[in-house]
Amino acid sequence: MKMKKDNCGTATIYADAFGEDWIVEFNYTITSPGCAAQTYGPPENCYPAEAMEYEVELIALRRDIPTVDYSTWVDQEFAAKCKAARDAERAPVEVPAWLKDQIETWLMESTAAYDAIIDDMDGEAA
Repeated sequence: MKMKKDNCGTATIYADAFGEDWIVEFNYTITSPGCAAQTYGPPENCYPAEAMEYEVELIALRRDIPTVDYSTWVDQEFAAKCKAARDAERAPVEVPAWLKDQIETWLMESTAAYDAIIDDMDGEAA
């Protein structure tokens, strides 16, 4: 895995919780890049793989609501009201400290978060 110079970045994953789709944005810092296993050669030169280690901090949690192209609506005044209502629904949710801790713990254990970090480190993130 190629590493960014500063070993940190921002990643986004999508999750389903409480019957809704959510966008979870978080900062991460790589504390150890890990290493691949050495499984060939003399036994004394072999060692197991070590997973990447990282810390996360939740930035935002918001509902994943599809966007709508309001520019094609005939009644632009009504479209503006609908857009404002939808934007309010998509706004980041205020997350209490206890929930933030639980989300960050979940992110530390999430395969999706790990993959998002790998993609961001490799420059493949959207």
